Amino acid sequence: MPKVVGFNHFSATVADMDQALTFWRDLLGLALLGQGVVEYEYLDRIVGLTGTRSEWAALALPEGGLIGLFRYLSPPGKPLAGAVNDPGKTHPCLAVGGLGGLQGTLQ
Repeated sequence: MPKVVGFNHFSATVADMDQALTFWRDLLGLALLGQGVVEYEYLDRIVGLTGTRSEWAALALPEGGLIGLFRYLSPPGKPLAGAVNDPGKTHPCLAVGGLGGLQGTLQ
C-alpha cells in the first residue's frame, strides 16, 4: 500500500511575482533556487488548460521541500473569493522567528 514518505512542495498561484518574492525570499529569507517562464504543451496537459504560459519561482524550505510560485501569463486567472471555510481553501503554516519582535507562525 502506498504511504507518504516526506514533503515535496507547496504551490501557490500569485498575482504579482515581484511582490511574492519580496515576501518569501526577502522577508522570510527562503533561498531562491530558480525562476523563469515556461510555455509548453506538456504543461497544458498537467494543468488542464490550453495555451499555458506561466512565470515560476522555486524557493527552498530549511528542512527540505519547496515553495513553488506561479503567475499565469496566459490564460490569465481571476482572484479567488470566498470564506476560509469554503472547500478548496488551503494555506501553508511555517514556524517563523525574528520578524521584528513577532514570534510564532505565519500563515
